[in-house]
Amino acid sequence: MKKTYLVVIVLFFISTKVYTLLHNNIFFCRNSPECDLSHVLPDYREQISGTPLKYTLINTAPLAQVVVRHYELLSQHWSPDDMVTPAQWRHNVDIYIPETAKEHHALVVVNNGINYDKGVQITGKPGDFPQETLASISRDTNTIVISVSDIPNQYLTFQDDKKPLKEDESVSRSWALFMEAPEKRELMPLNIPMVTALSQAMRLAKKELTQWNINSFIITGISKRGWTTWLSAIADPDVEAIVPFAIDLLDIDA
Repeated sequence: MKKTYLVVIVLFFISTKVYTLLHNNIFFCRNSPECDLSHVLPDYREQISGTPLKYTLINTAPLAQVVVRHYELLSQHWSPDDMVTPAQWRHNVDIYIPETAKEHHALVVVNNGINYDKGVQITGKPGDFPQETLASISRDTNTIVISVSDIPNQYLTFQDDKKPLKEDESVSRSWALFMEAPEKRELMPLNIPMVTALSQAMRLAKKELTQWNINSFIITGISKRGWTTWLSAIADPDVEAIVPFAIDLLDIDA
């Protein structure tokens, strides 16, 4: 009986320790022969969400029946094994608030953009959803609209290449590196920081929009940001619905 009791206590502490490690993302799958990669994305997002949120209100501007708040967000430091630069991910987050805004729900638009050129930080405007379109959606639907741009950050330079890569090239390169050693590079796919940046923008919105009790989000995005939209539903419990846009490849002959 005493031995059984001792075993139960030991197992309890072991399981608690393992849960804590996983919960805090101290390790993911590194060198584990039985790695379950399905946990990597939500675990990484949860780890980042436990860190202090870094953002700055740049300015507030009135538009026709809409007020837009411009923020700069530092979403995360992402560079698995120091293989990617710049490591600090930056985003413009614009929140469109109509005169009569609905409570509880908001629309998040995952936007594109270029914010690093040859390693130098620059300021660019997203092209997927311009300001006029976002303001119109907000005004016509009485919905708060949140645009988070520069997903992914670009251009990125991978250590082995020494060449700044645009978003499509970065996605491909990150997956190629991941496939070479998935048990050691579980955080390498570019989709992981893309989804996490979106989650950080939602954290910002919840903190800044307490007047409207925003607690759930509808996500939309185009192409790679459509992919990010799909994955956000897996990774973030605050996502209520998704509206991804992508090229129709399902019925194309092989």
